[in-house]
Amino acid sequence: MRGNLRLRDDDLFDDAGGGESGGEGMLHFKDLLPRLLARWHWILLCALLGLGWGLYTVWRAVPLYQSRATVLVRDYNVTAMGQLDSAEFDLRNTQAIETVRAGMTRFRLFELVAADPLVRELEGLEPPKKPLLPFFGVPEKPLEGDVPSMSKLAGMIAGWVAVEVRPDTRLIDIAVKHPRPEVSQVIANRLVHHYIEDRTESRSSGQQTNLEFLIEESKRVKDELQAAQSVLTAYSAPLDAEKALAAAETAVGTLSLRYRAKHPKMIEAQARLEQAEKTFRQFMGRAVRNPSDLNYWASHLARVGDLDTPGAIGEMRDLLVSRRAVLESEIESQNSLYRSLLGQIETREVSVKQTEAEVAPHEMARPGRHVYPQKTRMVIQGTVLGLFAGLGLAFLFHVLDNKLHTVADVEKQFNAPVLSAIAAIDAGSMAPKKGRKPAPKPGEDEALVAARQHWDPLLVFHAEGGKTHYAEMFRVLRTSISLLGPPEQRKITMVTSALPSEGKTFVAANLAVALAQQGLNTLLVDFDLRKPSVHTMFGRSKDGQAGTVDLLTGQADLSTAICVESGQADLSLMLSGPKAPNPGELLESGRLERTLELFEQYYDHIVLDTAPLLAVPDSRILAPFADNLVVVARAEMTPRGAVKRAVQVLESSGVSPSGIVLNGYVEKRFAMARNHSYGYYRYGRYGLYHYEQDASVYGEDEEQA
Repeated sequence: MRGNLRLRDDDLFDDAGGGESGGEGMLHFKDLLPRLLARWHWILLCALLGLGWGLYTVWRAVPLYQSRATVLVRDYNVTAMGQLDSAEFDLRNTQAIETVRAGMTRFRLFELVAADPLVRELEGLEPPKKPLLPFFGVPEKPLEGDVPSMSKLAGMIAGWVAVEVRPDTRLIDIAVKHPRPEVSQVIANRLVHHYIEDRTESRSSGQQTNLEFLIEESKRVKDELQAAQSVLTAYSAPLDAEKALAAAETAVGTLSLRYRAKHPKMIEAQARLEQAEKTFRQFMGRAVRNPSDLNYWASHLARVGDLDTPGAIGEMRDLLVSRRAVLESEIESQNSLYRSLLGQIETREVSVKQTEAEVAPHEMARPGRHVYPQKTRMVIQGTVLGLFAGLGLAFLFHVLDNKLHTVADVEKQFNAPVLSAIAAIDAGSMAPKKGRKPAPKPGEDEALVAARQHWDPLLVFHAEGGKTHYAEMFRVLRTSISLLGPPEQRKITMVTSALPSEGKTFVAANLAVALAQQGLNTLLVDFDLRKPSVHTMFGRSKDGQAGTVDLLTGQADLSTAICVESGQADLSLMLSGPKAPNPGELLESGRLERTLELFEQYYDHIVLDTAPLLAVPDSRILAPFADNLVVVARAEMTPRGAVKRAVQVLESSGVSPSGIVLNGYVEKRFAMARNHSYGYYRYGRYGLYHYEQDASVYGEDEEQA
């Protein structure tokens, strides 16, 4: 029964799949590490570049010396009673310490230091500059007495200074790095001095400013409070009239439940209600024209209209009540704020005007010590970074790689059996050596030996290569095909590929020779009618020789189209013959079926070398008639997508490949287990060159000579 190949679409292009069965993937360490190490040249190159960068950085580095001054943060006020008062902020709060640290990094402070005469008198303030490349100049040194401008020097100091808080303490370190140790010492000390001085001045002026602000704010709040109280007082008469009106309305409503409109009590109550409305309208008319709150009523009057308008009284009553609530709330809020401001003013006036600064010197800076460059560390860092960059580059190449490299790749990507893995063969090393004529094997016809001398070196079963591990790989392929099913049901093997130059003819020819060496009467048919190449493998000419085209067109029979001088016993060839004008039309289903049945009558096994699947449709026509369908993929070259598409093309024709042959893989130690390889044999006594000196390969008389 024909073996089936099924695609795994979920991880065809995703090496990270891994699956439970394979246990390997792009991100699986067992699979990833060897693949990264296979690109060792990129890793080594990046590591060397990193080493070079480290050495270059060390060469260009200007030596730096660091001085460090330390300050203690303490913040308290001395009251008029001579007692310590609570701090402006809680120093146990990390944010408070960070606020002080941030104040030491202000550019204004750097400007004060840059303008300090003690700093400007220092020599060598501006560091020397080294050239970008060696041997292209000498370090540029500033002119003697040339002092940078204050703004430029302030910017330079900002780059030299680092301010850090010691963990779990109230100590702040001010570190200054400079090529001259005495410069770093002076700048660190002057930075502390100017910060304390500037802070003291700003605190003193700030306290007076705060007091003045509080007094002005209290006056503003008092004015607003008095204005609100004045407006509310102006509404006292309308509010009383509104209460009387509400009482009259309640009385009318109560009496209407007991008496009719003509009843004397109802008439009297209605008269009081009308009088109450008249009184409310009079007081309300004065209130809405009050200049102190005219802005509030202007918009409402424009909307409601005159007070005599029907329904206006009711809406104005609601607006009056709402306005009273707003004014009362505003008066209460302003009262609370005014009392708070008076309390703060009283506290500020009682306190002593002088306040000690938050920062006090703890340790003055000393002459700087050498801190840069740390040559060994910089070189190691550059090398390590380069190494990681190389690993990252190798990983990127691995992610972007869409080629097949090992048997494990094929099995994982396509979930298909790999019938054999064929290592890359150097045709030059496989060519027979000049001056050496192979002797025929016992019982072998000399005509076969003569025909074998015309074989292409890639036919690995010639005398010098028949015992190499390359020939063994095709014997593995022969065995894999024989295990696909009973021989009588597996007589036709079709060899194809996704794209040209995959090595399908090379595989088909060597497979045919391997089958013939097993004693099977084998026929190798060149069914690539567009670019035939079987004849080149056996050193023959297809011109003047009837072949596949002649047999399909009926211009020759099987006996005249068959070539038996192949150079291998039990192996017959059918070359392509003359160029076919219309190859697609020759491959008609009925004609093909009759032709293949004819082959099966006379031969034990038939190997068909066919055209690439994706290039032309010929192989799709032949595929349903093959018992064993072999797809050849060249390692390091064939895109995975091409193989996937080829398999899909076959499956759309109703057939499935029996397996894949991985051709041309490069033997690497890390990948031997993945390729089911015999690769290390060639490094030992089983190697290719061992057989060049074997007496069984060359004649006994030649060895004696």
